[in-house]
Amino acid sequence: MLLINPHIKIVLMSATLNADLFMDYFHNSASPNESSSCALISIPGRAFPVNDFYLEDVLEQTKHEIVANSDYAIKAPKKASVKQDKSNGQGRGMDEKEYRKTLSERNLKEQHIDSLRTLKKYSVQTLDSLKIVDESVINLELIQKLVVHILTLDNTIVAGDNVGAILIFVPGLADIRNVIDCLNERPEISNPSANVKVLPLHSSLTSQEQSRVFQILPNRGRKIIVSTNIAGEFTIIWCVSHFLCNFNVIFFRFWQRHP
Repeated sequence: MLLINPHIKIVLMSATLNADLFMDYFHNSASPNESSSCALISIPGRAFPVNDFYLEDVLEQTKHEIVANSDYAIKAPKKASVKQDKSNGQGRGMDEKEYRKTLSERNLKEQHIDSLRTLKKYSVQTLDSLKIVDESVINLELIQKLVVHILTLDNTIVAGDNVGAILIFVPGLADIRNVIDCLNERPEISNPSANVKVLPLHSSLTSQEQSRVFQILPNRGRKIIVSTNIAGEFTIIWCVSHFLCNFNVIFFRFWQRHP
């Protein structure tokens, strides 16, 4: 192309940038001997169908119940007294700002539950659990039950002869270890006949250890990858069919078929 037109300029850019701004720049900066036109070629990306499942959907599908006063249930907000404020933080309740914010968040949750109730697609147990669940806590029991639910009901082949992997994002290394230990308590995962491998993914692993998440398991084996948020944001793992994020559960699923 340069042999035909040595003055041509080709700019490869992200679709998120302002293409019109660049077109105007090259149009206005053209010299009298150059063509003032600037062509735009748009290459569409590939999109795959994605099903979104939220916390209420996961609670409903797994029949998981949040028990009041458990580690995974919210506690009643408590305002701090003057005496508590002087106790170096020990036994301190919430200050006025924290207290009001907590009440506001719970009011929003109540409104959300009321809207779900009108849909008549969620059980009383699910709505009651949703009302008291502490979304700031990583619910190991729910993660375990959800993964087993996926393994039991969904063995869809997503590419060639491969069963889709499950990718779980958690905040830190300690959370990865806790989730892996919890998953391996279930025979549906830890039993060799299940042909399921649970793998960690974080920056402390060697390159060789990290590369295991990209390997295809033989005999239609299934990978469960437990990763930190940061590692997952910069990693593309082929054949992932289920994505479980941060519990606040946002659970995505897509089917990607390759020719």
